[in-house]
Amino acid sequence: MGYCITVECNGMVIPKAKVKKALAAINAIKPGRYSWVDHTGDFESLEDALSEWRYGAVEEDNGNVTIECFNGEKSGDDEKIWQALAPFMKAGAEVEYHGEDGAQWKYVFDGKTYKELNRSTDWV
Repeated sequence: MGYCITVECNGMVIPKAKVKKALAAINAIKPGRYSWVDHTGDFESLEDALSEWRYGAVEEDNGNVTIECFNGEKSGDDEKIWQALAPFMKAGAEVEYHGEDGAQWKYVFDGKTYKELNRSTDWV
């Protein structure tokens, strides 16, 4: 079963200087409600780790890693990955979710942490 979602990634950039620490943070995530992740704690690249979490990412020529898309269909415990990556994400990044029942929420990053916003008539 599960809860179907679509996801939009906007400005999701991890600067080159933070890529190694971001990878270490993902490798440190403890197993949980994300059976789709072959969590061995030893991903060799940030792109590989993000791919396991169902997010498409590319390393740019300048060494920054950009998260471009969501390759899954259903939600999981994705806030775990955003908790891990928040200190490394470029300020202003957003990942927006649209649920099968019309629910909308997004995570907004400030370069240190993130916050979840839910949509009612306006983003609050």
